[in-house]
Amino acid sequence: MNRPLLGATQTINLSNVPNPAASTGLVLIGFAPVTPALNLVSIGAPGCFLHAPSTVIQVLFPLGVSTPWNLVIPNNLSLANSHVYVQGAALVPPGTNPFGLLTANGVDLRLGTL
Repeated sequence: MNRPLLGATQTINLSNVPNPAASTGLVLIGFAPVTPALNLVSIGAPGCFLHAPSTVIQVLFPLGVSTPWNLVIPNNLSLANSHVYVQGAALVPPGTNPFGLLTANGVDLRLGTL
C-alpha cells in the first residue's frame, strides 16, 4: 500500500481470499468510520466486522491470489486532510460461514500533500 497523496493513485491489494477463482471481491468505501465496528455474527458471518460504511461498493471480479484496487485521488487542495475509509470483503462459496462473507480490516486513508 502506498501513501494517499493528492494527485496520486492509491493502491490496496485484496489477498488471502480462500478459493479466489470462485469468490467475488468487494471494496466498501465511506467517509466516516463505523465506531465501534459492527459485528456481523447476527447475519451469519462470525468473526467478521464492518469498519467502513458502504457509501460506495465496488465489485472486484475475477479475484486472483492478490487483486489490486485503485483509488485515483484528485489533485485538489480542498481534499487535504480528508479521510476516506476503505474495507475489503469477499463473497465466498458456501461452507466458509452461513452468510458466505469474509471481511478484512478497515483502512483510514488520510489524504495528504507530502
